[in-house]
Amino acid sequence: MNSTLLKLVPAAVALVLGAVVLTLALRAGLTAGADDTLRSEPLVVGEVHALTLNEGIVPFRNTTATVSVESEEPVFLGVANPVDVASYLGGVAVEEITEVQVPGELSHRQVPGENEPPAPPGDLDWWAGSQTGTSVAHSFDVDAEPGMVVLLGAEGQPIEDARVTVTVETDGVFGLSLMGVALASLLFGVAAFLALTWWYDRIRLAPRRSAGERRFPRRPAERGAPSRLDRRGRDRSSGAAGVLGGLRNRVAGAGRAVRPGASRRSSGSRRRR
Repeated sequence: MNSTLLKLVPAAVALVLGAVVLTLALRAGLTAGADDTLRSEPLVVGEVHALTLNEGIVPFRNTTATVSVESEEPVFLGVANPVDVASYLGGVAVEEITEVQVPGELSHRQVPGENEPPAPPGDLDWWAGSQTGTSVAHSFDVDAEPGMVVLLGAEGQPIEDARVTVTVETDGVFGLSLMGVALASLLFGVAAFLALTWWYDRIRLAPRRSAGERRFPRRPAERGAPSRLDRRGRDRSSGAAGVLGGLRNRVAGAGRAVRPGASRRSSGSRRRR
């Protein structure tokens, strides 16, 4: 393989790596955003008495997650021991979040039931933390002992059109994405440099003309092209150009035929004198 072609291989490798790094960096940066926060798609909850989420199913470590709820009607958001929650919601229709994908959807399933909560959630004293309102949120450490997050109607009534979102803080993701963009730019620069070097070597090693070699090709007459005149002096070209050429040849031939006779007559007259 030519040595100049060997420069195209690392150039192609650098170009491919740069494209991969740039794609990953842009995806991470756009997903996390400048605030380094990953968000799930909102889950709309309605016509159930309760929604539960076990804090242990959040697939992250060394970070903080937040469950946010937006609703037109006041709701109750609390966290408690899973055993107490299971006892409180026994026989109650519950929507349970089974998987958290951030970014992505919140997978859920419905646990059937016919009973209502035995008491309004605000009357219970075993909640580790709680909030009531149309916009509530609960943040927790994903590495701590998991509790059960519960969403209920403020007075124990069914939930209507509540939007639940889970967010996770990811420190440094946006900065890493910027570093990835810089690395991709460097790889693109290396690929461009190698490609230009290959092109320069190709031009430099191209064969050159000798000093006596003509730059432009010779005309047909110089190459000894056959004449277009036939034996009678007629132009064999087609079209009007051929007809005009034939007429010119005939006129020239007639002139050549007349001139010798004229010279003979002039010489005879000189002899008679």
